Amino acid sequence: MGESLDLANESRAAIEALPYLFVALAAGSQCENPLLDSPRFPLDRQSRSRDLSPLDDAGNESGTSSDPAGDLFESDTFITHHEDPPLDRSEHLGHPFSPPAPNTTGARLPSERCVSLHGGTRRPKPGACGDSLLAMRVSILDLGSNSFRLLVADVAADGAIHPVLRAREFIHLGSEVAATGFLADDVIERAVGAVGHLAGLGIRAGAERSMAVATSAIRDASNGTEVVARLQEAAGIPVRVIDGQEEARLGFLGVASSIALPTGPHLVLDLGGGSLELAVGSGATLLWAESTELGVSRLWAEFVTGDPLSDRDIDRLEKRVRSTLEPIVPQVRRLDPQWCVSIGGPSRALIQMVLQTGATWQPATLNQAWVTAADLRDLRDRLVSLPLEERLAMPGMKPSRAEQIPTAAVIVATVLDLLEVDRTVVSYWGLREGAILDAYGDAALAFGQQLRLASVSRMERRFSPHAVHNAHVGGLAASLFDQLSEVHQLDPAAADLLAAAARLHTIGIGVGFRGHHRHGAYLIENSELRGFEPSEIAVLASIVRFHRRGIVGSNYPPFETLDAEQQRCVRGLAAILHLADAADRGLDQSVAGIDLKVSNGDVVASFRGADPELRRDWVESAEAAFHQVFDIGLSFVGVRVIDSF
Repeated sequence: MGESLDLANESRAAIEALPYLFVALAAGSQCENPLLDSPRFPLDRQSRSRDLSPLDDAGNESGTSSDPAGDLFESDTFITHHEDPPLDRSEHLGHPFSPPAPNTTGARLPSERCVSLHGGTRRPKPGACGDSLLAMRVSILDLGSNSFRLLVADVAADGAIHPVLRAREFIHLGSEVAATGFLADDVIERAVGAVGHLAGLGIRAGAERSMAVATSAIRDASNGTEVVARLQEAAGIPVRVIDGQEEARLGFLGVASSIALPTGPHLVLDLGGGSLELAVGSGATLLWAESTELGVSRLWAEFVTGDPLSDRDIDRLEKRVRSTLEPIVPQVRRLDPQWCVSIGGPSRALIQMVLQTGATWQPATLNQAWVTAADLRDLRDRLVSLPLEERLAMPGMKPSRAEQIPTAAVIVATVLDLLEVDRTVVSYWGLREGAILDAYGDAALAFGQQLRLASVSRMERRFSPHAVHNAHVGGLAASLFDQLSEVHQLDPAAADLLAAAARLHTIGIGVGFRGHHRHGAYLIENSELRGFEPSEIAVLASIVRFHRRGIVGSNYPPFETLDAEQQRCVRGLAAILHLADAADRGLDQSVAGIDLKVSNGDVVASFRGADPELRRDWVESAEAAFHQVFDIGLSFVGVRVIDSF
């Protein structure tokens, strides 16, 4: 009986997963699909996406993790495939979330730092239909002091990049160089084997051009020249050893393309195994950068004498950090950065642990998540007091980082304290993404608000067949938001989230029409929308999840993670989007506008257009939503109300 129940549950799970599999297969298929090509579903075949997880070398599904707390930042192999159409969609002009102007210069020419893996002839992209809209698929090997990492990404014709594969091997070169000044033969053999494996993964993933960069440990090793020669032979491409300034510049470029910060200077802290880079800039402009020998592996090898850390170990670590940074602090303060961004594996691991403590839901990545310096200090105090066995049991702890993470925590806490930083935001992109953008895509980089617009636009194009409807609903919703300002009393900035939700409220149809509100919410939760904080992802997912009824239900994890004011915002925006969507239920834009008159505790909605009509059940649901959310009545004039058949 128990076995039958298990089989039934497995079958049910498989059936529930079928819509997502079908849309992925349709996206990657090279076959004609009359349904998707019909006027009813005007999806350009080139806009379909493929998002499949093949098996890795061990036979495990890529993107999965044995870590029960989740592997939000550094899964050993994570594969997705994205193919995007051009940015130009004329029907969006004038819409609050209109896509940025298309790049008329085309994709940037390949850098001389990159090498063609296929004799200069590009292979078709996996799953591509018709003419590819991608400039190429590229890969980068980042040979760091703590780990070697591979990133394979598609470079779109508009200059944007879309990661399709990530892989990592921990080598710990930094501690070896710090202890001995060189890399021993057995360490070199491990490094050569890892490079050969990762380079092979890149080729098998379809990378046409590749580059490799080496950072602190290899540039500092006395036998670094010999090591580079061996690594180049294993990779089959040149390995460029970059200095600390270039490392800081590329990391800064990756950050600028991953998170949306207000205008003004910001500080980027890139903590690795062999060095700590500091950079200050605004937008895409780097103003100042400095590299220091404050890497985690380096200081761990030099100062840590036991586990857990002794008071003497902690004191020596803090003194080294302070003595190194004190001459730099005045330069940072002179530029007056308003925000602090943390990148690098050790910093991301610490921030992930802070955010996973007590968390009931998190989006696919924690990109653009904020943590306070006080929370990081509290985590430091716990980490330095626990032995390795107890650290391994902490939520979010990665076994590969457990040994050195107390050292990382001491470094991060001391740096933030010395720079008087109250909180920091994490960027999921850094050196690798910055290097690809530098070589191929920075002619079309989007920053700040434009980054958010571009992220929403790409997702809409990939999944929604109703771009014109989305834009029209967005316009109606924006008008309703403004007219109801005295009723909802929401922050004006909420209008941006409403506009984004309007653009995305039909993306679930790309999976299946029935339950498309649930499908759409799932896609938003897992889409890795760049430029949005995790709480904003939760807001967008909640609005899309409940826009069909206009009333937010219970037991939806993203909604439950929001604070009271954010939940009030979701309720108000979902009710507004529900009314705007109902007005264009026929997808014909027959309702040109909705004029509201608020008096005596009631709202009268006057529809403008060519004989607009509403189904009675939609009228009733809109009335119920306004009553429950705003405690106000709603009535309609200028519209025919028809019964459902």
